[in-house]
Amino acid sequence: MAGNKTEFSSPWCSQKIPMAYSYVQSHYWDVGFMRYYEFKQLPNFLLAMPIAIVILSKFLHYVRCFPSYSLRLGIFVSDSLLRTMRKADRDTFVFVIHATVLTVFCIFFIHVQVTTRMLASASPVLYWTVAETFRYVKTTTPEEVAQKSLRAKVTSKVMSIDEETDSIDTDFLEHCWWEKSNHSGRVLAVWFLLYFIVGIVLFSNFLPWT
Repeated sequence: MAGNKTEFSSPWCSQKIPMAYSYVQSHYWDVGFMRYYEFKQLPNFLLAMPIAIVILSKFLHYVRCFPSYSLRLGIFVSDSLLRTMRKADRDTFVFVIHATVLTVFCIFFIHVQVTTRMLASASPVLYWTVAETFRYVKTTTPEEVAQKSLRAKVTSKVMSIDEETDSIDTDFLEHCWWEKSNHSGRVLAVWFLLYFIVGIVLFSNFLPWT
């Protein structure tokens, strides 16, 4: 009986730290560090590239804007530094790090084609970054900044809630597509549109898409 038990036992049972899940992932799904780095998987890497670029660009932008806070991991921070940051910027830090770590993990360890699905369902950073890009308005002079701020204050006082909602929708469309300086907004808009259309065609025909 003992011989039969040893003969038919799974290899993970004899590991120093027996973990069935990691063995199944490695043996049956070929999941591991850089195991997906094959030329035939290039289309899957291209599929995952846009969302990885969005998340990593947000990380780099945050570090550039708040280098001291980022290097201190948001923990050992002086009161003077905290006063220079908005609370929203401080609270965003943990989400940016979480999304970045997940992105790096997806790139090197998992089946890379599920990156979009995982990050879109696991972190709000994608949606924050896209919203910021769509609402981006390039200003060139302090006078333009002051004028835009003044118009916003006056408008918010005289408009009703319904009218304000309509204005925001128009503003969104204008900045997303028609603002000539917002190249990133147009690129993201095209990506979402193509992902939507191509995804419907491929998925409904049982072709690889995730």
